[in-house]
Formats: sequence, structure tokens, C-alpha cells
Amino acid sequence: MKPCTFAPCLLGALVLSIPGLLRAAVSYAVDTDTLALWRFDETANPPSAYADAGGSPALQLTATGIGDLQSVPGLLGRAVTGFHPQGTTDNRRLYLDSYTQPANPSIQTFEIWVRFDDASILPHETPSGSGWANRQVLFRRAGSRQPVSFYFTDDDTGENARLCLELRDAAGVSRKLFHDLGRSIERDRWYHVAFSIRQDGSDVVARLYLQDEFGGYDAASPVAAGTFASFTYDTGVFPVSIGEAGQTGIDPFTGTIDEARLSKTERTTFATHPDFTTRFPTVHEGRIHFLGGNTRGLGMLAAAPAGGLRAVYIARATTIPAQEAIKPRPVALAQVLDPSGRVVSHADLTDSPGGSSSVVLSIPEGDAGVYTVSVIGGRSNDVFAIGLPDTVQAWGVRGELSLGFPATPAAQDYYLYLPRTWTSFKMYVYGGTTSSEIGLYAGPAYSDPVGSIGGGSSTDVWNASLSRYELTVSSALVPPSTPSQPGVIRLHIPAGFNRTLVFDGIPGLLCPDAASAIQLAGGTREAAGGILTAGPIQQRARDWMWADYQANNDYSVALTFPASVPATLADAMREALPYGQYGFLSGLQSGIANQVVSDPENPFFGANVAAGSSPPSWETFHYGSLLSTFDSLPLAAAWSVPVSANPAYGNANLLRRSILYAFYHLASMDSAHLLREGSMDSQSYPVTHAFFAYYALAQACYLLQGALPPEAGAIWKDGLVALGSKQADFQGFQSNQWGHVMLGHLYTWLATGEPRFLRWFEQQMTVYVEGGYGTNSKFGQHPAGYFLEEYGPDGNYDSMNFYVLVEAYDRYRELPGHDEALVETMRAAIEDNLTFKSFFWLPQPDGRVVGPTAMNCRVASISLAAISYPGISMARFEFPLALTRHNLSIPPATWPGQVAHQITNDTWAVQFLNWALAPSRRDNWFTGLNNPAGTWGAALDHAYRLPQTAVSAALPCESAVNRTWSNLPGLMAWKQDGLYGVVFHSVAGGKATVAGKLGGGPTCVWSPETGAIISSSQNSQSPPGAITQEAHFAHSSVFWENGGSLYSSGRKNNATGQWLVPDLLYEVTESTDADGTDRTITWTYDFTVPASPVLTVSVSPAPAGLKLNLPVYSTTADNISEVLDASQPGSFTFIAGGKTFALDWDSGAAASLESSDLTTIRRLVIPMTASPLQLTMSLYQSALQGDRYRDNGYGTGRPVSGKCPGLLTEDQTGLGFR
Repeated sequence: MKPCTFAPCLLGALVLSIPGLLRAAVSYAVDTDTLALWRFDETANPPSAYADAGGSPALQLTATGIGDLQSVPGLLGRAVTGFHPQGTTDNRRLYLDSYTQPANPSIQTFEIWVRFDDASILPHETPSGSGWANRQVLFRRAGSRQPVSFYFTDDDTGENARLCLELRDAAGVSRKLFHDLGRSIERDRWYHVAFSIRQDGSDVVARLYLQDEFGGYDAASPVAAGTFASFTYDTGVFPVSIGEAGQTGIDPFTGTIDEARLSKTERTTFATHPDFTTRFPTVHEGRIHFLGGNTRGLGMLAAAPAGGLRAVYIARATTIPAQEAIKPRPVALAQVLDPSGRVVSHADLTDSPGGSSSVVLSIPEGDAGVYTVSVIGGRSNDVFAIGLPDTVQAWGVRGELSLGFPATPAAQDYYLYLPRTWTSFKMYVYGGTTSSEIGLYAGPAYSDPVGSIGGGSSTDVWNASLSRYELTVSSALVPPSTPSQPGVIRLHIPAGFNRTLVFDGIPGLLCPDAASAIQLAGGTREAAGGILTAGPIQQRARDWMWADYQANNDYSVALTFPASVPATLADAMREALPYGQYGFLSGLQSGIANQVVSDPENPFFGANVAAGSSPPSWETFHYGSLLSTFDSLPLAAAWSVPVSANPAYGNANLLRRSILYAFYHLASMDSAHLLREGSMDSQSYPVTHAFFAYYALAQACYLLQGALPPEAGAIWKDGLVALGSKQADFQGFQSNQWGHVMLGHLYTWLATGEPRFLRWFEQQMTVYVEGGYGTNSKFGQHPAGYFLEEYGPDGNYDSMNFYVLVEAYDRYRELPGHDEALVETMRAAIEDNLTFKSFFWLPQPDGRVVGPTAMNCRVASISLAAISYPGISMARFEFPLALTRHNLSIPPATWPGQVAHQITNDTWAVQFLNWALAPSRRDNWFTGLNNPAGTWGAALDHAYRLPQTAVSAALPCESAVNRTWSNLPGLMAWKQDGLYGVVFHSVAGGKATVAGKLGGGPTCVWSPETGAIISSSQNSQSPPGAITQEAHFAHSSVFWENGGSLYSSGRKNNATGQWLVPDLLYEVTESTDADGTDRTITWTYDFTVPASPVLTVSVSPAPAGLKLNLPVYSTTADNISEVLDASQPGSFTFIAGGKTFALDWDSGAAASLESSDLTTIRRLVIPMTASPLQLTMSLYQSALQGDRYRDNGYGTGRPVSGKCPGLLTEDQTGLGFR
């Protein structure tokens, strides 16, 4: 390695410019609580005495004993040493022979800086016998009594050092507090050591503190704490000894001592630290710039000699806003990874105060090599400084992925390495529409222009939509690296530059010279099989994959299935879970067919790649779609679910394949440990579906951790920590995506035991279920109970959010030491969501359950009544409404449509299992799958082991008494003499315009005999809800035409509802000015006569051609024969199940039944010849029966149809994720 000399002129754009970020030495301060402070700065040698700088009166320590102490350079000026070596008749020490001073109060703190030198005996080696007392004394008070002694010792094994505080009462009764240190204390490193005591009534509270020179200067946590019950500290004043007890040399401290302070208070902060300006001469400063998805950070690579990096300095300047953009606050994390990619030191800076603060990360002794220092997170425009020690041999700085520059004091040149695999790269400059010229240069002298941004250049492009300059450079201009000619390009940064740089297509490491750029190679690593990876974890993952293939290249999976299961199979519903749609077994062979397992030199080895497809190789630092997003998890579930009908349990090749899926992701991570997806050519989102992949990788690691080969387990966990840290507060773009990140954190904690992941889970889950982002957002639970997706409710994604929440609840509450308040909040959130959704669960006479879809803000066709994701089935054990909805499921007409978690009893499960176990089905039932199914498998199996404590609850529509509901924001529901209705009029407090169709029209009207009568729906247009013709009006509304365009109510989120007369008269008011005229629409529901609810609709001013649109639920795809009739002016009837629903209006206008673009909706269109229009509803016995349905025979008391409610279609194997 080439040693480098660093000087401030090399720092250029990143030279430190914020006052106070790099701190000079700070000695102990004198304050009103100081009893004595000895700085040991006297220069006389040998010293005879040391003055007290802090007490009143000043108390002088005297050197005593045979032989001399020595004054030597210290941490904070001069220091004292020489307490050892000595003979057994010697007791060299510092001594204060006073029985009056300093005081010995019942509340006190003693603190001291110490160092073990080359000749020192380390604490774990402290001898006993031969004149030694098995201790190295730092501080002691003794005379006729001995109140306190503070010292290092060991446990006589030679392996475990201890820091000990020994206290006595006036009778000589002793109490000790220990902290075990193992062999962690090192030579030539300063340590700040302290104890505090406090008499608390009849007890004494004692604490020990110990941090090395890089940590002992700010608020510190004690390394040990204890309470000595029924103990009174002896406050007698006796002489002070420092460095030796004074007992003929049997317990000397064998190192060097610097500043010591005794105080009459219980200190918890220690504002003392060494001089960082000389310890970290290479200091780089970067500004935080957010890319899409909260992606931000910066880092440095540092080549260190044998012994490793040892320490780095991190400073932060931040401004805390009144409202945080990321709740509860943006994560800020500094961490150091060793040359193998393992995190060896980290500090959570999330709660650092406003203004400037700093910390030094102490790093254990390690190997020579390239270390990675990363700053992850922070607030927008935070400035972070990274300081490297003077032992560093080469360095580079980079954005991870964006590197913001504070104003540069002078022009600066940097050098970027171009790896052998690069094809082209783009340089983006964010921040402003003008820029000084930034130039790129190549050639032997790095002087040949390649391209530039700003100035008079014509090679750049200003992208106004993304507010950035763009410059493209191809390998035709600068050749890729070869073994004999490494590729390097020079970047010239002008003075005053204060923009943000992002590189896409190369690693983007900025080095001070070409030699450093070549030495660090952009952080890339050559892996086995000729694959170039972006870093050490990536290399280790790829090397393991290569070695696994070389050891055994047979990855075939041959399972032995049972021929059948008995009718008496115990726990048959759980046994059935691996089968059917979304089970991990029924499509296993098809799901893994495209996994690349025969070509270990392929960059996509381990991933599923469809035949004939050619995704861009991540080796080129260009990224395509995220492949095999979930695929490690279904195989891990198959391997780990221990039911008798699962022949995949414990299968060795499924374990290996799951590792390959996971390690494909780890190997393909970029240098910042991001799972990149797609190009940034047209957007600023470097990651998208990483939220799903992270969750899958974390849960799979947790499931398999006990079976992983040791090296594979270490790689997976190191990779998971790196990936999860980078996604610390990544939320994606919707609630469900954020939820998967939280699940990823929870499973990462379970797999690795790293506390920060549990902390992040708890903090973020609290915000999620408490609606911390408010109602006008895309994140968290709305006070009404639904989960916000694209600013409102959504049937499909509510089901997904609910699954995430239930899975997290099931796992988290089992953790020892969980936060019971959070568990209760999560439980309440589950109940609130079930309550909201239950208003839209409408059982049909044929056994299906349907619901309106008009409120959906993302996926138009799936209602809140659907059981697609399995949260309902998992929650049914504890939550009554979940059990009610689960039990409403009915078998499909044919078994291929079966989703196993919808099975409601063991008889059904056994029949299904025996069908699925036919030799022609088993693990070849589903074909043509792109990926293995079964992502939910392990979570379902875990939930199905829970005891059934819930008892079914009645649905709102099943209320036996007339009543109304209006306690949920934006919703009013009613049950009147057999008729049930809901009005979901608004996303209360939400965005002014959402994709859902809202307003005061009836969201649904239902009766038990007829099933759904009115069901306000989203149409089938794209984008969801687009309306260009009358057939697209599938929601309850008034509409009209003006100038060739169609207008309607319900398309703005501005409706408000109130009771004019409690429980009798409810009014919803909304407005629109879409056609250029301010119009007010009111919908008034009158329940004065329960048998005849009245709806009055008013539009003011009323436009010409105004019509009322009511979506009538009617489909030929069920087993119900309803009869719809609008032939009589002023009347409409819906006849089914022996009942007639009648709707009569006062205008007597002739209505029509029109088609919609949905097969389930007929439109009742009523001309509003006058406004208001009054409509009266009634339900009565009908002479025309007209209904055909049959009992399902499975003991649920529900009919069966040819269609299972809420099934995802085949093309949603990817679970509808967006």
C-alpha cells in the first residue's frame, strides 16, 4: 500500500467549515460541586507534589514512598506514572494526609483518566500472591476505617478483568460492585473511569462508568449499577491515596494517570475529551440530500494498516424542525464496517441535539484492509463530518447515494475509478437551475475533456421535472479498467460549489489522487467465478454461492408425499396451509423452475430469470427489475413448517436454494448496501421493492438460522444488518410498504439480536398504529380504522396492511421484555380495523360476502370484504370479528380455486388435502409460475398454533335492533326494519382529491334476504375511476353533462356529515366547482319512520340535465336470481329471496336501468327534473321467490356458490404488490 500524506488542501469541497464540529481538547471543569481537581500538569521531574485546581481550600497531593514518580506527556497536558514497578517495601503513590479535607459526602463522584502502557500489567493479568493483593488501585480513602476503594482486579483466571468499587459502612461491613471487562482493556489507549454513589434513604445507589478516549466525554450510560440495600456509607473523612493504596506496594496501578476529579454530586455527564483536531487530520464534510424513498447518506472508504482503523470521528450539525418530516424523527446512524463487511462499531445519532454534536467511534483491533465508514439517514441539509486517523493509507468519499457539498472554499480535483465492467454512467447535479462548471477529464494526464455541467458547456442536460443537471459518459470515451491499465477519470469541482452529486453506473468514490482511486477500486471486490461485486459482504455472499456449487451442483428437489390423510387428521386446517393457491407446496416445482442453479458464473446465479429474458447485469452498476423479491422466504417456510403433510420440512436442497435466493440479493447490493431497482434516468428513486425483499430476507434468515452453515449464517446476518441499517426509516410510498420494512426490522432483531432494529420497529410501529402522520397522508392508520393507501382506504391494500400488522403483533407480543403499551396499541389497531371493515361485509344469500369498492384509492376491484391476504385468518383466534369474517368463507366450486387459509373446518380441510395429494397434483399442481408461492406460509403456521379464545361477534348488518352508527370519522350506518345501509362520505381530514369515490350517496344498501342491493363501486377504467362516458358512473352520485363533459358528485373529498336530529335525521353536504359553477349537494337521511327510510337529494344550483345514479348490485355470476324493475315511473323494485326492496320518488319521473362497465353493477338512473328529490325505501314480503341457492354442507350454515369471495386471480401471484 502506498502511504499518503494528508493536508487540508486535499480536502477541497469537504474541508471542515462548521465551527465546533471538530473539537479541541477539553479538560475537567471546575464547578460548584467540585471538591478537588488534580490536573497533574506540573513539569518538575520527579514530581514531589500536585496542586488542586478545583477545591476550596486547595488540596495538594504529595508523592510518597520509596523511589520516584514521573511526569510524562498525557492526554490533556502532563500526566503521572511510576506507581509500578516497585519492591514489596515500596508504596509509591499520591497521598493527601488529611482527616478534614476533602469531604467524603454520601453523594459523590470520582473520575479519572488512565492508560496502560507497554510495560503495564493489563487488568486481566493482575497478579496475586508474591506480594500482590490482586488489585490495581486508582482511588482509596483509608485510616482507622476504609470507606471506599476503587480499583482494577481480575477473577484469578487470567481471562477476565474487573472494575470494582468497594464501599464500607462505619462498622466495616463491605459491599462491592463489579463490572466484568474480559480482555477488552488495551495498552496505549486512554480510558475514562468513574464511580458515583448516592445514599438513598437506607440504601446506597452505586454506578460505574468506563469508556475509552474516544467515548468518555459526553452523556454516558453506566457500565454497571447496583443498589446496596440496608447499607449506610461511611462518610468519615480519611486520607486520600491515588495510584496505590499505601500498603507496602502490593496493589499499585501499573500505568499512567491523568486528570482526576472528586465531586459532591452524582454526575452522569463527563464533559472531557482529548484533542480531536490532531487525532483526525483527514476530515470530510457532506450535506444530506434526500432522494426518493428517504434514501440518503454519505460514507468514506479508508485503507488501514495492520491493527485496523481503530477510531473515526463523526460530527453532526442539524436543525430540529417544529414538525419532523419522518416520524417520530429521522434515523441518523454512523457505523464502521471492517474489511469483511461486518459492522464493528456504530453509534445511533438520532437523538443528538440541535446544533453541533460529535462522537468518536472506537473500533476493536482488526486486520489491515479497506474499512467502510457510513453515515445513514439524518435530516435534509444536515451536515456530517467524518474524521479519519493519521494511520489511514488511502481514502475516498462518496454519496450513499447522494453527496451534498457545503460551499467549497477552493476549487478541488477528485479521481473516480471506472471498473472493468462499466459501460456508461450518468452524473446528476441536484440543487438549482444554474451551476458553475463541473468538468470530467481523462487521458494519461487526466486533462482531456470528457464532459461538463454548467458554464459554457453543451454536454449537459437540464431536467426541469427532476430539478437536476444530467451528464452521460460512455465507455467509448473512457476505456474500462484492465489489469495493466486501470480506468480513472478526474472530476473538477469549482470553488463555491454547494450542490449535490449522484453517480449512477459507477461506484462514485471520490479520491484525492489517481493512486488512491486505483488502490481502493471504488470499493469493488472480485468474487469467485469472475464476478465483480460492489463490496466485501457482496463478495463473501458470491464466494459462498460459488463454493456451494463446486461442492455439490445437484439442487433438485424430490419430495415424498403421503398418499392421503385420514378423516380424523388432527389440526387439519393447519395441515392444509402448505397447499392450494399461495401455498408453498402446490406450485413448488414450477416456482423454482426458473431459478438459475446451473451457471455459477452468471450474475443472476440464485435468482429466478424467465426463459428468454436478459436483464441488465448489476455488474455494470446498472439495474433492472428486482428479481426473486420474496423467493427465499417461501422455501424457508417450506423447510421450516413442521406439519405431517409437509414433505418439504427439513429438505436440504430447499435450504440451499433459499440461501441462493437470499445471497443473490446480498451479492447484487450496490456499494451503499441498497437493493437497487431500475434506472434513475427518469426518476430519483434508487430503490422501490426493497421493502418487500428486506422483509423476506429477514424472516427467512430467522426461520433458517439454526440450520445455516456457520459461514452462510454469518454472511446472511452481516448482510441483513447492512441492508436493514440502510433501510432504517425507509417507508416506501404507501402504508403497506412501510409495514413490510417494520416487519423486516422485527425479524432482523429476531435473527441477529441487534438492538437498534427492535428499537426502530417499536418506534415506527407506534407511529403507524397511532396515525402519527395525520389523516392527509399515505402512511399509517386513519382514526376511522382503515390503513391509508394513496391518501385513503383500499380493499386490497387494507388486507395487506392488516396481514402485516397481525403478523407483527403475533411475533412481537411473544418477545420477552416487549413494550406492553405497544402491544395494547397494536391490539386496539387490529380491533379498529376490523370494526371499520365489518360495516362493509355483506353476506349474500348464496354464501358469498361482497362489499362496495367506491372508496378504493388504489385497486378498484377488491373490496374490504375480501379475504385475500391472510390477516383475518390469523387474527381469528383472538379477535371476534375476524372469526366472524373467517367463518363466512365458503368452498370454491372447484378445488383449484382453493386458498387454504379460507378453510373454516377440518372436514373441508381433509377433503381438500386428499384432493391436493393426488399424484398428478402435489408439488406440480400449479404450473407457469414465475416465482415460488408461500410467502405467508410460516406466519400462517405460527398463527394457527394459537389457542382459539375468540367467539364470533355479530356484524353491524346483522343487528337485531334498529339503530345507527356514526362514531367513525366519515361514516354513518343504519339498520331499520330489515334494511341496512352505509354512507362512507369522506376521508375525514384527508387530501382534497383522492382516487376513491366518496360523497353522501348511499355506499351500500342490503337486506339479509336480498343481499346487496346498492353497492357503490369503482369502475374498471384506468387510471382507477376515470370517467369519460355515463357507463363509467359506478358510484352513487348525481351527474350531469356540460359542454360535452361529464361531471358528478363524489369526486372531491370535501363532504361533511352531521346529525340534524340525533339518530333520526343525518345530513351530508359536499360541493363541486368542476364545471366552473360552485354547486352544493346535500344528502339527507330520515329514519323517523323505520319501515320507510327517506333519502332527500338536493343540488344547488341545479344544472340542466341533472340525474341521480344509484349502482344496483346484480350479476349472473352467482346463484341468485334477482328481478329488477324500473318500468313504473317514480318507482324501482329489487326482488330476491322472497323480499321486495322498493324505492319510490316524489317526482314521478321515469327511471331507467343502464349498464355500467362492471359486470356486477346495473345503474338506476333517475332524472332530477326538480331539486330536491325525495326517495322512500321499503322492504316487504314478495310473492315472487325467484332465488336458487344451496347449503354448502360444511357445517357453517352458509350457502355455496361457484365463486369464492376475495380470491386473487392467477395473474396476481405477485400478490398485487405495487
